[in-house]
Amino acid sequence: MLGPALSTDGTMRPDNFHTFVLGTLKLGIMRTMLKGGLALLLIVVGLATYGLLTPTITHTFDVTVNRPIIPVFAKLVSVNDMPQWVRGLETVEARGFNIIPGFPMGSYDLHYGSATVRDYFQMDILNIDPLQSAKVRLSNDMMEIECMAVFTAQGDSTVMSLQAVAKGKGLVARMALPYVKWRLRSETEENVARFKEIIESN
Repeated sequence: MLGPALSTDGTMRPDNFHTFVLGTLKLGIMRTMLKGGLALLLIVVGLATYGLLTPTITHTFDVTVNRPIIPVFAKLVSVNDMPQWVRGLETVEARGFNIIPGFPMGSYDLHYGSATVRDYFQMDILNIDPLQSAKVRLSNDMMEIECMAVFTAQGDSTVMSLQAVAKGKGLVARMALPYVKWRLRSETEENVARFKEIIESN
């Protein structure tokens, strides 16, 4: 049984003082953990709601390449040249064979790599309209991304209108869409800038 909280001189007994301090610290820690837990819960609920209400994200932009449409189109649809301008892309492997040599069609395995991360996408060529447009679909276990490029000749230059539409496979992937949206925008524009630099230097 605990003795009185105060000693005979009116001050707090040492043992009760220690109990008071420890109790206060524990209460503060519990309150901090509770606030952190609630904040984390709100973030998770927010991301889940975003994933449910926004199943896809889209990024569109135009770029003018100071080269005629024929070499620009030929370079962009050249699957074997993709590692030159797509960041992190190491190898492109055809699935099966092309009926028309030199004309991209069918499906390809894209292998990405860095010092810490390795990734894989299957690329399906959905449509190629010579000197007009090209459309492909990239997919793996988590994501599906459809990319389309429309080409317009303007004298000796070419305007490329680009669109990328991404959607997550499953709730977890859709919850990551805010990050994917930022990454999709930054990497797409970076890759296109590299493509523009390469084609204009030739």
